[in-house]
Order: sequence, then C-alpha cells, then structure tokens
Amino acid sequence: MPIPLLDLFSTGEATIFAAGAVLLAAVAILGDVLRTSGVPAVHSRRVVHMLVGLTVAGAPFVLPTPRVLVALAVVFVAANAVMWARGWLPGMHEARPSSLGTVLFPLSVLPAIGLTWLVDPGRIPAFQGAFLVLAVADPAAGWLGDERKDKSVEGSLAFGLVALAASIVCLLTVGPDASLGAVITGAVVIAAATTAAEAVGRNGWDNLFVVLAAVGAAVPWLESPASPLVMFAVLAGIVFAGLAYAVHALSWDGALAGGLLAASFVAWVPLEWAGPAVVFFVGSSALSVIGRERKASQTERVQKAGPRDAAQVLANGGVAWILLGLTLATSDPLIGFGILGAFAAAAADTWATELGTLSTGRPVSLRTWTRVAPGTSGAVSGIGTLASAGGAASVAVTALLLGLTDVGGMLLIVVAGIAGAWTDSLAGAYLQGMYRNPVTGVATERRPRHAREPERGYAFIDNETVNAIATATGACLAILLAGLVMS
Repeated sequence: MPIPLLDLFSTGEATIFAAGAVLLAAVAILGDVLRTSGVPAVHSRRVVHMLVGLTVAGAPFVLPTPRVLVALAVVFVAANAVMWARGWLPGMHEARPSSLGTVLFPLSVLPAIGLTWLVDPGRIPAFQGAFLVLAVADPAAGWLGDERKDKSVEGSLAFGLVALAASIVCLLTVGPDASLGAVITGAVVIAAATTAAEAVGRNGWDNLFVVLAAVGAAVPWLESPASPLVMFAVLAGIVFAGLAYAVHALSWDGALAGGLLAASFVAWVPLEWAGPAVVFFVGSSALSVIGRERKASQTERVQKAGPRDAAQVLANGGVAWILLGLTLATSDPLIGFGILGAFAAAAADTWATELGTLSTGRPVSLRTWTRVAPGTSGAVSGIGTLASAGGAASVAVTALLLGLTDVGGMLLIVVAGIAGAWTDSLAGAYLQGMYRNPVTGVATERRPRHAREPERGYAFIDNETVNAIATATGACLAILLAGLVMS
C-alpha cells in the first residue's frame, strides 16, 4: 500500500515527526559532546549507534503506522550523507571517515519496513528484532573484538552471542505464542544469519546487511514458529559455504555470502528455484579450472584472481538476491523472471570470460575496435560470444526442466542473459576504470598504488560494479520481456 508522505504534515503525525527528528538529532549531537569531552571517537560513534538502534526498535510501541518512521529515515539518509561528505559531527564520523554506516543505518529502515510492517503487522517483531540486534550486538563486536582489525573472530563471537540473547528477549516479549524450544530455534537462526552478515559487511555496509539478514531469518519463523524450515535453511547455508570454501571456489567471506544466499533460497521460495543458481555456481567454478595455467599469465590484467570473495558474490548474485527478498512481500510472477534473468546474465558473462580467454586469437576491443590481449576488459571474441550464449542457456534450460518456466520463457531468459553479458563488455570498455602498470606498461583493472585517476573510465566503477550492471540488465530485460508476453 502506498504511503502518502505528502499528507504527513496535514495530520497530527507532524508533531510526532518533529519530536522524533529532535530526539534523533539530539542523539547525534550527544556523540559530538562525548567526543569533545575526551571520549574516543570510536566509542562515541558506538554510543550513538546503540541509542539510535534502540529508538528505532521501540518505535512500533508508540507509532500507529510506519509513516513517520519512513519520513524520518528519508530525512536522515539525506542529512547524514551531507554530514558524512563534509566531515561534520566528528563524534559520528571521525573514527571511520570512509564508512557509509551513518547513511546506511537509516536507509536500512526503509526495506525493513517494506518487508514487515507494510506487508503484515504480524511481522513487526521481525522489524524490532532486527534493530535490537543491530543496536546491541554491533557495538559489542567492536568493544569485545580485536580493535586492530575491522573484523575478528573475537568480534564475531561477541556479536553472535549478544545477537542470540537479544533475539530470545525480542521473540519472548513481542513475538507470537510459541514454545521455548521454538523461540530458541528462531533466535539461533537470526543470530547465525546476522553474524554472517556482519562478518561480510565492510565500510558500514554491515548496518544494512545485518538488518536485512535479521528480517529475512525472522519472517519465515514468524509465519510458522514450529516449522523446521528455518533450521534446514541454516544447514543448507553451512553445507554450501563449507563445500565452496573447501574446494577453493570461494574465499572465507565469499563462502559466508554464498551460504547466506543458499539459506535464502531454502527459507523464502520453493527449493526448485535454487536449481538455476546452483547450475550457475557449479558451472562457473568448473570452467575457472580449465586452462588454469594459461589464465594465470593474464592475472595481471584483472582486478582479482583466485577464489571469489564476498564482493564478487554480491556483484554476481546481489541483484537476484534483492529480487528473491521481494518474494517476502509479493507473489508477482515477474520477480521470478528477474531472478532467472540475473543468473543468466551472470552465467553468460562468466562463461564468456572463462572460455574466451582461452581463445588462440586476440579479441576485439569494443572501444577502439582493434585487437587486444586476451583478458582485456571490454573486449569480445567469437568463442566468448558463443560461450555467453551457452552460459545463459544453462540457466534457462535448468529453469525449464524444473518447471519454473515454459519454452517461451526459456528463450527470453537466454536473450536477457546474452544482453547482460554484452552490457558487461560495453561497460568494461567505456565505464570501468582502467590503469597502466607503471613497471610493465600492461593495461590493468587493478589500481596501482600511487595512481589517482584511471587512464580511461571512472575510478568508482570497478569490475564488481560492471558485473552488477550486467546482472541488473539481465534481470530488468527478462522482467520487461516477460511482462510484454504476459500482457
């Protein structure tokens, strides 16, 4: 249901909005007061984080609708972005000036409300639990963890234990009537998901990831507290992460991100929807082994080599993951086409890269239309183009065999996947930042230590960004084509 924010100030909620804005602003100013009083910035930031999180978690107790909270979130996303960019309020920003956490914290309120309060008031405990965990477990991880590291085993352990305790308290106090065993099960699932999300998050992104992980874990439990589904999801995530890490397909943080994605498929949608994702991952991992020695000679040109990390997992699977999360709020069949289109694009691009680099010929740059060295970003070859079609088809055919689509849907998924791969090549040629190794003179995606500006493209667009653009293209095109066919 749309939220008529424009009508907010014509109602009595305007007073509540003003009071909330003043309260949150006072908490932010408190951080600066603590900082000027001699409290280290890292501690003043955590105090502000905790107080804001507790305020948001308690908001449903005093607000009859989420409208005020949405308006406050929008205002503070904008305000915090300006203060972060200008370095204002050092009590919040001095300790971690590169972190976007102060912007992503209020931003996380919007999808959390959209997946809980707006869909079903019975999901409000998931919203409250998410921000309670964020409020108390995240600072605990900082205070009890290794201060010399951004992430540490000690910090993750502290986060997990505090998240477990907070989740138990939340489910017992505001959750549905359930046995103690069921409550503990739900709390374990929430703690496991949020701990993994916190470990994966960097530069403040854990503020968003933790909230989404908590909501994603709590909603299935709230709908059926006695069901073992959520524990099966955790088990699936652990198995997938362990196997992917054991075969060196993913790094430790990549395995955590992959495990969370695997668990999401089990908890949120019918299990057959995991088939195309598994085909993409297994096929891509298998192809990366072929011609490994030859590919090793080209690692200087690429941004990253070796097992895929969390950023690469999110770049290839993040768009599909977002769409997968939308299934918690709507049953629109077009979302399924978007998920398949995203994975088809990821498979098409990966197959083109892994097999195209083995070509004996030199690919053609889409920027200069000249022959360039294999592995150059933004270049295409005949073998790579055929491989991209094969990658897209692997996902589409799997969807057909599992009954997720028909022949017509399969064909449009292939088209969307190939289009995503070509978008990747075009973005790599014209948008991605490319540098020149000052020693070897080789064009590379890696930013040399002393380079400020790329030789071409934009510094803020790297290979992960290009991959995300490609999967978004595949998802959007699949949705558009399916919508035309179904209309």
